[in-house]
Amino acid sequence: MPAVINRVVYADANDLQNYGLVGTVTSTITLPTKQAALSACSAVIDSYLASRYQLPLVQWDQDLVRACCVLASYDLLVTRGFGQQPGVDQNIRARAQDTLLWLEQVSKGTQEPASLIDSSTPSADGGDGSVNTTSPDFQIVTSAVRGWTNRGAPGGWGSDSGNGNL
Repeated sequence: MPAVINRVVYADANDLQNYGLVGTVTSTITLPTKQAALSACSAVIDSYLASRYQLPLVQWDQDLVRACCVLASYDLLVTRGFGQQPGVDQNIRARAQDTLLWLEQVSKGTQEPASLIDSSTPSADGGDGSVNTTSPDFQIVTSAVRGWTNRGAPGGWGSDSGNGNL
C-alpha cells in the first residue's frame, strides 16, 4: 500500500452531507470511508491547484469545499452503487464532470476560487498571534492624521505656512 502524505482535506463528513450526498444516502456509508473519499478527492483537487498555487493552502472558501464533496460523492456512489431512480447516476456524474471542468479552469487561470490563500502568502503574525513589527513588510495604515507626516495636514512638516507644530 502506498504511503499517504499528510495533506489538507478541504471538507469533512458534515460538509459531505450538506454539499454532496444529501439525505439518507450517507447513512449506509461509514465515517472512515467518507473521510478516505474526501482525503482522496482533496488530493485530486491539489493536482489541479499545484500549477498555480503553493500548497498546502492556508485558506479556502465554500467553492472548494463543495468541489471536494461533489467529487467524493461521485466516488462513493460509484463504489456503493447508484439508486434505482432513472437518471440519478447521470446527474451525479454531470456534477462531478462540471466540478472537474471548473478545477481545470482554475488550473489555467480562467477561474479564481473565492478567498483562497496559498502558502506563498506571508502571514502578518508568526502563527502564535504575535505580530512581527521588525519585518520589512510590516506597515501601519491609518486614515487619521496623527502628525507623523505632512501628507494632507496643512501646516505640517515641511510646509511654509505651518508653525512647525505636529
